[in-house]
Amino acid sequence: MTAERMVMSEITLVLRPQPDADHDVALLRRHGVPAYASPVMAHHLVDHAMPPPDGFSGMILTSRHAVASLVQTGLPTGWCEMPVFVVGSATAVTAKMAGFTKIIRGSGGGAGLVPLIRQAGIDATRPLLWPRAQDISFDMVSALAGVGLTVTAMPVYQMLSLDGFDPAVRQMIRSGVVGAVIAMSSRTVRLFHRAMKNSLPDLTPDNQTLGKISLIAGSDQIASAAGDGWREVLVAKQPRRLRLLAIAALRYARDAA
Repeated sequence: MTAERMVMSEITLVLRPQPDADHDVALLRRHGVPAYASPVMAHHLVDHAMPPPDGFSGMILTSRHAVASLVQTGLPTGWCEMPVFVVGSATAVTAKMAGFTKIIRGSGGGAGLVPLIRQAGIDATRPLLWPRAQDISFDMVSALAGVGLTVTAMPVYQMLSLDGFDPAVRQMIRSGVVGAVIAMSSRTVRLFHRAMKNSLPDLTPDNQTLGKISLIAGSDQIASAAGDGWREVLVAKQPRRLRLLAIAALRYARDAA
């Protein structure tokens, strides 16, 4: 479905990086929700030297982007047989495709992994390796230190901000056909505001631009970072992708009725 064919409907913008944005757009469209991918960040590899598994008790993966970065640089022999604690089904699937065989899946973001790791009975005398993003919203090192476990953090990728919206998105916002925006992090929603200023400097909350758009946020923290001026702010009870997409579908059905 092209932007031109969607222009008469309220469109939901998905701000996640690619390829995640396209996956979410495809799912929303299958449920009859006009949607368009408008990433505000892009994945870039951070140079790193992957250590051998000797001396570690396992690995923590809080993002599928971390798995992709490990695959790109290569995994030393033995890591795929180590216990790996992952957040969510998407990261679990990506880890399985990368060759990991002992995958323990949690939910609810990084915080949801803490009790799971604590109860796993791993060797507390050896650290867990945490390949992570350069910028983080949840500190696994501090969280697990509180339960007596050591974590070695290793940045393997960073999400670099994009300058602004593509021409199709600029036209959608200017035409007033964007009905909702999905934001899964505080940084994402801040970058959306920045893209508005860079791409559409003449459109500001003062002239009711945001007043026509609903924000679908993954947490109260994200909603707080988004600020005021939105038509409404809908907050998921848990920061799960499918929950946010379900809210987007329900909002569209409500407004289309």
